[in-house]
Amino acid sequence: MRGVDAAFLAMERPDEPRHLGSLMIFDPSGDGPLDRASVAAALEARLPAMRTARRVVVPSTGGLTRPSWRSVEHVDLDVHLRRTSLPVGEDPRRALDEIVARLHAVRLDRGRPLWQMHVIDGLPDGRVAVYAKVHMAAIDDQSGVELMTALLDDDPDGAATMDDVDVRAEPVDGIVGKIIDPVPDQIRRGLGFPVRVAGRAAAAVADQLPGLGATAHEVARRWPGLRTAARLVPRRDREDDHEHPTGRAPRLSFNEPIGPTRTYAGGSIPIAGVVEVRAAADSEAAPVSFHAVVLAACTGALRRWLLAANELPSSPIVAVVPVLARADHDRDTHVAGLTVALPTNVADPAARLRATARNLRRATERFGEIPVSITQDIAMFAPPVVASIANRIDEALPHRRLISPTVNLGITNVPGPRRQVYLAGRPLRTSHPVLSVSEITPLHLGAQAGPSELGLGAVADGAVGDLTELVDAVGLELSELATAFGVAAHPDR
Repeated sequence: MRGVDAAFLAMERPDEPRHLGSLMIFDPSGDGPLDRASVAAALEARLPAMRTARRVVVPSTGGLTRPSWRSVEHVDLDVHLRRTSLPVGEDPRRALDEIVARLHAVRLDRGRPLWQMHVIDGLPDGRVAVYAKVHMAAIDDQSGVELMTALLDDDPDGAATMDDVDVRAEPVDGIVGKIIDPVPDQIRRGLGFPVRVAGRAAAAVADQLPGLGATAHEVARRWPGLRTAARLVPRRDREDDHEHPTGRAPRLSFNEPIGPTRTYAGGSIPIAGVVEVRAAADSEAAPVSFHAVVLAACTGALRRWLLAANELPSSPIVAVVPVLARADHDRDTHVAGLTVALPTNVADPAARLRATARNLRRATERFGEIPVSITQDIAMFAPPVVASIANRIDEALPHRRLISPTVNLGITNVPGPRRQVYLAGRPLRTSHPVLSVSEITPLHLGAQAGPSELGLGAVADGAVGDLTELVDAVGLELSELATAFGVAAHPDR
């Protein structure tokens, strides 16, 4: 098993499932709406080619080495493929969001292949939703066909398209492979770990020193009775600089330890609107990317949402944008992230977009292959039993309550099909990410491009409450950006 996969398994806690989900909405076809039987038939035809969907975790020997994978010949679809109906008489959108939130909070059974799908009917106009979740350890970009994409094809007739497949069995390690072979790799990883930690610590101190005055000002301004004294503390305050001056993020109400429940909301915005705003705002002197427009719309939505809760900080909030960082050894590939300051403190939509685009460029330029958390780095080299103990110690320490967080939330751009695709002949309308949350990112926004719409999904700890207004605000902010840059209103916005 790769180091990153073992890390995802080691980091999983009872209240922090490490799986990713997708909510796909399908229109009916001439054969009627999508149903469980059609999805089951497609799965049975294609499971032989989906190696990651047939793998089961084999625990490590005594917790001293990494777990391994074992392929199974039969996957019980009665367990992995379920059917659910929306309650009659309730608002279908909110009812669907509540079902997804409830399903997403449940951990996957490690005694079976690490995925599950739910066919959810009862939506208006004969539409049917499919919610699928896969453990992050089971997503292997080197193994070919993946669960999330293997069922979608270009055939509107729903004919089988994977007749000839190369079925590769997972190699089964013997006692030598499980105990002896991983030792040199663990030694190499362990020897290199202190150097990585020392480098990270030096970089962190260098980043913090220039912002000490601003940090003191921000603490004094937020501390009861010290606002007057805050004026005496020097701070960096330039109109053309919208990055967070302290290197950390302001503490918000949702930056607290998470619980076992989840809340979710999905929505969508037209891709044409994003493209038009990007074309109008882009210039050689100040380039604006498609991703920057989406990020700016999310930033404006977060500003609206925090204002409504009377919680908007005077400084930018900070988001981590997860990316897959490659190392010299493929087995050391890990999840890292761009740390991007979101200028929620900027009221003007046009200025907010330009500040977001600039901050995104700066984050990209200084990006290094650094894991988001020290816990993950420990899990990358430590034996599972050590990583598990480190997780428990990290969870027990009170430091997260005493200092401001490194980031406030996560924002992820998930790749999606830009052409029309089908599942059992039923056309995919929109696809919405349902991402993971943790104590580092207790709120996670996702966007996934489709043929004409950008599917949105927001998931958070259940204590955060309803996220519908936050998701809907992304479309409102896109309209504000269109107006600010002289783009005509899109008919379906």
